[in-house]
Amino acid sequence: MAPQTDHFGTAEYDTIVITHYRNDYEFLVRKETGWGVYHVMRDSLVVPCIYEDYYPKDRFATHGQLYFKSGENWFEHYHAKPGFNVLEGEERIRINSLWEAEKNKKQ
Repeated sequence: MAPQTDHFGTAEYDTIVITHYRNDYEFLVRKETGWGVYHVMRDSLVVPCIYEDYYPKDRFATHGQLYFKSGENWFEHYHAKPGFNVLEGEERIRINSLWEAEKNKKQ
């Protein structure tokens, strides 16, 4: 029997959008629990749906990086590299500032 993990689950989401125009396998997804990334070929969540927000909203303006917010922390997901990078120091401050500016622009 295969080990159970929280990352596997039924592919039922409130919102599904592409992560990047060069990436046909991953989709940005939202459930009631938050934002995450679903990988079609793996049929699993490579980023669990636990993050309160993501940056940038314009996913075509990046080179494939998505940043996920959890409290004061930011995590970087890059489609060609498994896992997360926790942003620290100036990089965390920079992404948080860009996210705040994007959020305020909408209001």
